[in-house]
Amino acid sequence: MVELFVRWARAYLDLCEHPFDARLHLHSGQDESERRVFWSAVTGIRLEDFRKAYIKPEGTGHRKNVLYNGTISIRVRCSGAMFHRVMGWIDGVQEAWAASSTG
Repeated sequence: MVELFVRWARAYLDLCEHPFDARLHLHSGQDESERRVFWSAVTGIRLEDFRKAYIKPEGTGHRKNVLYNGTISIRVRCSGAMFHRVMGWIDGVQEAWAASSTG
């Protein structure tokens, strides 16, 4: 899903040269630099565009499933206008779908 989002954004949005910020969510004991390299390869996001990772401390009592590569959060920089454009596309699809299902 992450790779699909990044590929879709690059293909259909008018993005600047380095449009993404990424942040990893890891458990304590996971190697952050290895995980950054993994996610950079998956997404094509430069290592310089990764922000400080969130490291979940041990013993919090919350979910204990440790995903080997952690999870990633991706943000598109300066995306206010893009957000409204995408929401317009969604509204258009919804209207077209509603019109096609009524007649």
